Order: sequence, then C-alpha cells, then structure tokens
Amino acid sequence: MKKPVRHSKSMYRSICMPSETQTYSLCIAYMRQWFLEKFNPNTFKTIYLNDKHVFDEVRTSSPLQIIKRDRPALAITPAINWDFDNDGLDIYQYGLDTYSQMGLYKRSFMKDPTHSVYLGIGMKTIMMEFQYRIIVDTRAEQLDIYNIIKMAHRLRTSDGDDLDLDFHVPYPIMLQIAKDCGFEIVQSSDPNDYPKICDIPKFLRYLNTYSDIPFMYKHRTLNGKFEFFIRMQHVHAHIKPTGLNADDGDTTGHLKTRYGIEFTAEVRFPAPKMYAYYSENEHNLHKLYSPGGASDGRVTSIYTFKETLIPDVNHYGWPLYLHTTYEVEPEDLDKPLVLDFHELLEGDILRAAHDTVAQAISPSIFIELLVINGSQKLTGKMDWESFTFTSNQPITVEGSFIGLYIDMAHVHNVSIHTDGMIDNRIERSKEEET
Repeated sequence: MKKPVRHSKSMYRSICMPSETQTYSLCIAYMRQWFLEKFNPNTFKTIYLNDKHVFDEVRTSSPLQIIKRDRPALAITPAINWDFDNDGLDIYQYGLDTYSQMGLYKRSFMKDPTHSVYLGIGMKTIMMEFQYRIIVDTRAEQLDIYNIIKMAHRLRTSDGDDLDLDFHVPYPIMLQIAKDCGFEIVQSSDPNDYPKICDIPKFLRYLNTYSDIPFMYKHRTLNGKFEFFIRMQHVHAHIKPTGLNADDGDTTGHLKTRYGIEFTAEVRFPAPKMYAYYSENEHNLHKLYSPGGASDGRVTSIYTFKETLIPDVNHYGWPLYLHTTYEVEPEDLDKPLVLDFHELLEGDILRAAHDTVAQAISPSIFIELLVINGSQKLTGKMDWESFTFTSNQPITVEGSFIGLYIDMAHVHNVSIHTDGMIDNRIERSKEEET
C-alpha cells in the first residue's frame, strides 16, 4: 500500500477575473487629480469628464450651466490602449489551468492553514491615454495656461507616483471563503440579490487576521451595494506626457474667442489580473467569473516542505508572519541569546508597534516572537523600546530558528483608522517607517 506524502495537500482551485471597471475608474480619478493639482482650485469654471454617467450633469449642474458653459473650461477624454501587453509580460497564452499552478498558492496574500484556505492575486499593467482639452476666452489666458502646463507637467519627460489603491475582490470568492470557514450565510428573499454573510465584523476580523493586505467592507457605487476590497499599498503609476498644442482661436466677425489648448498624456496603471482561490472544500467559481477552464474544479496537488519546527499558527490563533534563522559566533555558546529583531518589523507593523509603545502598552498584544535553539523553546524578556529579546536559558547550538507571529487584524485596523482608508479609495503612498 502506497503511503501518502506527508507534506502534500489536495485542493480545489478557481481562477476569478476581477472587474476591470474598478481599475478604469481609479485610473481616471487619479489622472484627473494629477492634472488639476498643478493649478489653483478655481482655475477652471467647467470641468467635463467624458464617459461619466449621463445623469451626472443633471445631478451636479443647474439648467443654465448645462446650456452655457463657463470658461475656462476643461474636457478630459480617457481612452484605453487595448493592444498594450506591457512589453510581453501580460500576454495570455497559458490558459486558466496553467495560471492556477503558477505559484499563486505559495505567494498567497491570505493564508489560513487551519481551514486550508488560500487566496492569491496576480497583477498586470494597463495603459490609458488622456486628452485634456481647454477652452479660454482670451489669448492672455491661453498663453498663461500653456506655459503652466509646459512647466508643471514636465512635457517630454515622465512622472510617476506610488499609490495606495482599493482593489475589488469578487463577491463569489468572499462567499466561498465564508462558507469554507464556517460563517453563516443566508439567501436573500430577492432571487437577483447576493446571499448575505451574517456577521460582517467577525468575518472582516477573520480576513485581516490571516491576510497580509488589509480587507475593508465599503460601498461600491457601481451597483449600490457594500462589498469587499483590499487596499494594495505602494504600487507605481507611470505617466508620460506626449503632446501640447495651442490653436489661434475662433473668429467671429472682427473678434477672436474660444482659444484652445490640447494636452495629451499616457499612463501605465497597476491592475489586478486574477484572483486564485484554493481550499480543500469542493468549489467551482469558473461559472461565475471565468470565461473558461475546467468545469469540474479538478484537484491541484501542491507540495510544501517544513524546514523548521515553527508551527504555522500560534496558541492565540495568529498566523506565522515570517520565519528565519539566526546564528551566533562559537564564543557566544553557553550564554543567553541576545536578539535584536527590529529589522524583522517594517511598515505598518513597525508603526503600530511604536504607537503602542508610545501609549505605554506592550506590543505583545499583537506580536509574539518564538525562538527555538537546539529543539528547545527559549523563554526570556522583551525590551520593546529597543525591540531586543534576551533569553533566560543559555544557547547550546550556534543556529536558532526564529518565528514571528503577528495579529494582522490589529495592524490593519490601526492602519485603516490612522490613514483614513474608509474615507477614500485612492491616495498617494506615504513613506514607510523603517
């Protein structure tokens, strides 16, 4: 009889395509802000965005403003470059079955080894081209605005920003995660409405406990419903201004009016390409979001190998954030281990730790360090001012295994409230704390 492989897992997987509309909307909002922030707030009396909802003008403008446009007037026209493939990096030539086995399991941003639930994301880059058409009344206004654009928008060079963006997670994935993890789901009385997850706060805390990326539950204006988003931080958008022209105005009798300026730019903007969901329970999300792939949710076998004695989850239920090794010199044997683990913390985790220390609260409420030396778990004292661990026992071997457990729900909640993530869906990235 063949013995089962100890470190193998048989799991069902599904590939889900997220809505491109979310990225399209984010890109337009960013490029609108990028252009307008170079001017004074009231420079343009009328701003028109092509492709916005037909009733938006009625909602925000008076009948007189709809008929007669005040100048200076700005019209923004976005266009998608459908043939852009990011220099061959985003060519779709493998098919969904192959994509599901391209390492998204090992690179999953959400890992729950207790329920064997894993969620990964694959990224891509889209290119959009923007035309900014400006109409003013006089040549003087035209000259001034032309010169501002030429200098402030860095014509014939490039620009860019690191951004924090809300990416929509398809609702069927969230329902499947809730189902696989034992959360109660009820069917709406309206057959066209989504099933509902009963305890959203508890489910949101679960997600943020096992996720490296913050989950949020926010209103989605596309369908008027509350859905789940992840806040992807420090992703780069690259802008290249491509042209700037001005005309000689329109002649009416002996007068010249309606002087025009046309400015064009292209932007490479980050976008989610796919979500890969893995779990031991049978599921098939292809029918809902994917245009193809296996209809039976066939099994994918993934193999992992344990290199250390570090468990995947600690006694608090916090997932393993990272594990590494630490070696000392031979002369340090038979002495207590002094470990500076400050370099293991960064970004939002380090900020949350410093905020906690500043309030005279121990960061042990969301951070636990596990140190194993010679197959023995070391106990000791933590100095949270310097992030130093000193063991009570002397070490017997040069190499130690280090495991760091983080209550990511606490870290994400601190970030969400400190950075005001609920109040916006796109903003420039802040410098990470190091």
